[in-house]
Amino acid sequence: MSLENLYGTRPDMLPRSLVKLALIGEGSARARKWIGQPGVELLALEEHLQYEQEALGRFPRNSDASIDWVATTIDLLTEVPDTGASRVDDAIQNFMPSEGDLIFIWGSVVIPSLKMTKETALMRLSEIEEAIPEFWIYSPQGRVMAEISFSGALTVAKVPPSLENS
Repeated sequence: MSLENLYGTRPDMLPRSLVKLALIGEGSARARKWIGQPGVELLALEEHLQYEQEALGRFPRNSDASIDWVATTIDLLTEVPDTGASRVDDAIQNFMPSEGDLIFIWGSVVIPSLKMTKETALMRLSEIEEAIPEFWIYSPQGRVMAEISFSGALTVAKVPPSLENS
């Protein structure tokens, strides 16, 4: 199956505080479609690929798709210790800029990537972490990314510039 046929096919795996099933269209042409709750936008495949390349594409990767932090030559902003449930919340508040949206990319392409406001992300973070244990948060405005691994490790780093810009 191609990426076009797989990407975003399971928005139902996201917390209901982020997405809802809506009726769209008129009359007999009405159809059900998953849409974002207020402050949340489901990204199309093209947008997902753009943000994935801007963020994850700038780092060496392990075979499980996680970032190979050992092989990374950039200075990490921080590696947040495992100090409790608020550490991802703290990373967003301390390292992501106050302006602009955040992009959430999941460990599985069947779950559509999301764009949401920082405020919405902070309000829904516990539900996100409970539903999906592995994801990346990218701030295009700040060029900062956080990786939350399946094991619960959290790493925050500046996204290195593209090779064309260096």
